Amino acid sequence: MQTTYMLKKILPFLCLTMIGCDIQKSDVPATGPKSVTSENDSVLAAFQAIFTAINNANMSDSVSFNKYKALFNDDFTVMWDSGDSVLPKDTILQGWRGFLVGAKANFTPVIDRMDVSCDLAYIVYHYNERFSDLKTGKELINTMHSALAIFKKDKGGEWKEAFLY
Repeated sequence: MQTTYMLKKILPFLCLTMIGCDIQKSDVPATGPKSVTSENDSVLAAFQAIFTAINNANMSDSVSFNKYKALFNDDFTVMWDSGDSVLPKDTILQGWRGFLVGAKANFTPVIDRMDVSCDLAYIVYHYNERFSDLKTGKELINTMHSALAIFKKDKGGEWKEAFLY
């Protein structure tokens, strides 16, 4: 079952967050590891970049879309409320792009909880999701949701969204 698969994928992260981990490794430069505040700010910036891109980018433009796509981890996945099967990153983002090409998005996220542990972070948030038709301006969607986003730091030190529920 897909739900079991997804729980196996996020459960280790949640355990690490609860018990913490030692971020001082022998390969850390002499200046020391980034402070918790600095890491929190980096994760927050990655989170905000996703919504800035959705709200402001022209998704019909492949350059804008590729910049948006780069904000997500290569194995990014979404766990749907319905429990539908997990789709690859490109399939998910292309589906969103198809909708965004004809609509103007306006997401207003509010963070409820955020924590960073080593190279993983999570953000629990709620948001108002509004879409209007680009041609007519008519409102298509106006709804509230809650979500859990998990971010992972890549080898280059960039925080990218890896999981969304």
